Amino acid sequence: MRLLALLVCTLALALGCSKSDAPPAAQARDNPRRMFQLARLEKVELEAGGHRFKAWLMDTPLKQEEGMMHLTDEEVGADDAMLFAFDEPRSMTFWMKDTLIPLDIAFISPDGKVLNVEVGHPLDESAVPSKGVAQFVVETKAGAAARLGLTSGAVVKLPPPLTKPVPNTKANPPAKG
Repeated sequence: MRLLALLVCTLALALGCSKSDAPPAAQARDNPRRMFQLARLEKVELEAGGHRFKAWLMDTPLKQEEGMMHLTDEEVGADDAMLFAFDEPRSMTFWMKDTLIPLDIAFISPDGKVLNVEVGHPLDESAVPSKGVAQFVVETKAGAAARLGLTSGAVVKLPPPLTKPVPNTKANPPAKG
């Protein structure tokens, strides 16, 4: 009987210590309601108004759809940010469906200029629009955007893979010949 009890305890200990794909810190912070766990998202460095900060990169339609949904105040730090990078510039609207914390939402033009910063209220499904054509959006906890230099008119330095030359929209003069 003792041998059986020892065998069961050894087996339980071995199974409890099995290796997981995720690091232990990420396991402790996984949010079962989220498809994309914060610990596994790529982070990029941004700079605005002399402030450098890191942001989780949301660069696919599925990541963009989830955004900060289902995150709690404890999961998002005071200076944490999320960068939404879209393939093409356009007028944008965001909403706060299933978003549990108030957010600052900064809409950014293709050349990195902050168009406007709006406050999103938890669980509010009304549209939060950009004031112009945007290609990027940065979300932070409400009140953090100004502290991080994200104010209307500020220029955000984006990582090189995300920045592309902005096409010249002015008509080219006719060639002289």
